[in-house]
Amino acid sequence: MTVRAGRGTLGPGHRHVPRILPAGQHHGTAVRRQSGDGFAVFEVSYAAGARYPTHGNEQASLIFVDRGCCTKRMGSRELELARGSMLFLPSARLQADWFPVATTFLAAEVAAPLLARLRDAGTPLVDHAQLAPEDARALGARLRRELAETDAVSPLIVESIVLHALASTCRGRATRRIRRPPWLVQVKDLLHDRALALPRLSEIAAAVGVHPGHLSREFRRFFGVVPGEYVRRLRIDFAARQLADTEASIAEIAFATGFSDQAHFSRLFRRMIGHSPREHRRLARTRAG
Repeated sequence: MTVRAGRGTLGPGHRHVPRILPAGQHHGTAVRRQSGDGFAVFEVSYAAGARYPTHGNEQASLIFVDRGCCTKRMGSRELELARGSMLFLPSARLQADWFPVATTFLAAEVAAPLLARLRDAGTPLVDHAQLAPEDARALGARLRRELAETDAVSPLIVESIVLHALASTCRGRATRRIRRPPWLVQVKDLLHDRALALPRLSEIAAAVGVHPGHLSREFRRFFGVVPGEYVRRLRIDFAARQLADTEASIAEIAFATGFSDQAHFSRLFRRMIGHSPREHRRLARTRAG
């Protein structure tokens, strides 16, 4: 995302009172995709050539450009949002938008109490901020995947991604922590204990005394996945043991591990284990025999 002085790309300013859009309302076509503790995620589509005059949003927002691009004017500055970029906007931040091509945002509305908790944890978000390109692409791809194929663990994963992104917007170029925080071991133990019960990220964070956003960011830094993805892996590992050690049907095991869609369960199982649930059961029994 490039910042440059405004030179009229959006056309002359309109003489009007800027509108503040209430929570849940967006220019373009919006579909609510997921909700969590203090946020809601929407997929918002904009037509090629669409222009919107100066406006703001009642709630702060985290925007990921999933497809297309956008020019966003804020005061005398313009932001060029390319595909794969991610931007945080505080509540009521005035902006005007131009979409030169058909564009899709994944936009998370963030409630004030969640931002207050981030501020109290040392992560104040008071003005627009962007993620580093590599972080934006990685987190955006994860968010897109979870919204496309949801299961019982998806709300926890989406919450982890949103909190991670919010915490990362203020990280800047601070020196990266080298030593793993000792509380991360406790987090892993709690996730193992509660994997099938689907713990809430806020509960795990409270148990170890850190902010959920900080927990998600540090967990991914040291373990390579956000907590929700780790829980999903634990559930798939549990399913693999059940397939090998019990006579329960694949549908029963999928349901017991939080997957209401057996086809989705089978796709994830193959992706993580390397073969289908049916093949896994057959191989396990061949080795046992």
